[in-house]
Amino acid sequence: MSLNRFKPKTVILLANIIMMIGIFTMGMVPVGQPWLLSVTFGALGGFGAGAGYNAVLATISKWFPDRKGFATGLIVFMVGAHGLIMAPIGNALLNSLGFRNAAIVIAVGYAVIFFICLPFVHVPQDGFMSDYVPAGANAMASRKNYTVKEMVRTKEFYLITCAMAFGTAAYFILNPMVKSLGMERDLSEATATGAIMILSIANCLARLLVPTLSDKFGRTPMLIITFAVCLAAVIGMMSATGMLYLICTFFVAFSYGASFGLFPSVVMDNFGPKNSGANYGVVMIGYGIVCLICPSLVNAGVNVAFTAAAAAVIIGIILVLLLARLNKKNRQDEA
Repeated sequence: MSLNRFKPKTVILLANIIMMIGIFTMGMVPVGQPWLLSVTFGALGGFGAGAGYNAVLATISKWFPDRKGFATGLIVFMVGAHGLIMAPIGNALLNSLGFRNAAIVIAVGYAVIFFICLPFVHVPQDGFMSDYVPAGANAMASRKNYTVKEMVRTKEFYLITCAMAFGTAAYFILNPMVKSLGMERDLSEATATGAIMILSIANCLARLLVPTLSDKFGRTPMLIITFAVCLAAVIGMMSATGMLYLICTFFVAFSYGASFGLFPSVVMDNFGPKNSGANYGVVMIGYGIVCLICPSLVNAGVNVAFTAAAAAVIIGIILVLLLARLNKKNRQDEA
């Protein structure tokens, strides 16, 4: 759904209707037909959620051209917080109402909340903060608004897409084994289960904190720090036991959340805010591929998984440095 053809409110409305239909019809799936869950919750729900997320992300960034990190970080933080909030609510509804009724209640609940909030969604008027000129840490911000077709022809696009994919790979490689490996590393079953909640909290906190700091210190330094922390945590997890293992898992998740919060601003800095929703959606294709591939590495063994995770983060750091070098060259050429 393009924000250029439709108003953001229209895109968000259609996206949320599709998502709610997906959740509602999920509850209607008959027993013995599990493949329909991929159509209802997977295809319809996933498409609606993704389209609505990108539209909201692009809309809020237009209100805060001077604080894009904070603005986009706030949205991705709320996405993470939503998971923490809905997990216990969803479980309670399933236990008390059953699958079908729980899906219907959740769909209706989303509808009520959505239609209460929708009237407050709108973009600023033309010329809003038109005199703002990025300075200091984030002076690299693009003066041109790239279309998707123009973006995919640039070197920056491939560097950003691959940096996001490799930089977040460690989380998806290690996440499936957090509990089982924790129990092998001297944690009780209850503590190992709690490690999953620690991952969620760290992920959520980083989504708002690190992007906000990037408004002051720059995207590149914060990305390098984020990836370096992740690399150190991955290396530590190779032999860590007990409390040290929990600390390492915290920082792997923290780094993932920070990356997820930073890259929307990186995309806008390089390709402009006008088409940021569509542009970011295309960049996330690499992220989606990693989500599908990386968990399978767990089956290759712990040593292979850790080695792959560390190598991926190192590649991510190299790609960010190459992006920074290319941005510097572009600024010099413009000057």
